[in-house]
Amino acid sequence: HIEAKKAKDIAAGGVLLSAGFTVIIAIIIILPKWIHF
Repeated sequence: HIEAKKAKDIAAGGVLLSAGFTVIIAIIIILPKWIHF
């Protein structure tokens, strides 16, 4: 049970990391366009 929970935590962490990177990249791409306006 503990191993399964650990695997779940690692998977959740990976998803959070991916989402975080996606948001950061989106900000980097979008912000310069806003600054031009």
